[in-house]
Amino acid sequence: MKKILLLALGIGFVVIVGALIFFSLGREEVVPTDQPVTVVQSSVGSTELVVWEPINGAWKPTSTPPACPEPLQFQMPVDVDVVTSVLYPGQFRPDYKPHGGFRFDHSESGEIPVYAPFEGYVLKGGRYFASGEIQYVFFIMHPCGIMYRLGHLKELSPKLLALAETLPEPKELDSRDYIVEHIPIKQGELLATEVGVTGNYFFDWGVYDLRKKNKASEDPAWLAEHSNDQAPYAICWLDFLSPEASARVKALPGADGTSGTESDYCD
Repeated sequence: MKKILLLALGIGFVVIVGALIFFSLGREEVVPTDQPVTVVQSSVGSTELVVWEPINGAWKPTSTPPACPEPLQFQMPVDVDVVTSVLYPGQFRPDYKPHGGFRFDHSESGEIPVYAPFEGYVLKGGRYFASGEIQYVFFIMHPCGIMYRLGHLKELSPKLLALAETLPEPKELDSRDYIVEHIPIKQGELLATEVGVTGNYFFDWGVYDLRKKNKASEDPAWLAEHSNDQAPYAICWLDFLSPEASARVKALPGADGTSGTESDYCD
């Protein structure tokens, strides 16, 4: 009887241990969606992380990139109903800005949700203080060669905040950016919940087509004056929204008091 009891206990122990091992292994195979991974699964079917780098004055991919979605179209990164004016890309404000953005002069707190206008992976990031308030900037790259920049984000999603905490400690007005872990970002994903600084609520948005230089750069004089890594590749993102969103955004006033709606990239 004792032998039978011991045998039964032994079998039960093996079954329990086996079950624990099985379920433990099952959990390890699941990668939580909010954890960093290094491979982007894009909507165009690429599973290889294609990184674009500035080399000898031009951006080059580390391997053969996938084709970009056609037609190229971005989702609005913010609810157009809360936008009061538009910062156009390709202006002096007061130094040259290849990126644009949005202002929210009716906001009392800067609590403005910001969403990813296009899928990709985080390429670079930075954090700094402006008047003592934290500001974040991120560059997000689609493997096909489309990169966008979002700046003056103040409160990040938990996913981006965890990434930002790996950056150097912020310093006043030191807005340098750094290569970070290339975590994936989905189109429409919430990236931030608050923007700008107290009493000045806005954020930057710039888009760059790294596959070819823009029309403005065809002028040698312009190119000599704007020869940094980004300006010759900046595009007018207002032209790459849905027709309805594009019309609504273009109907808004230009935010800059000097340049208005003038732009090196927008007709």
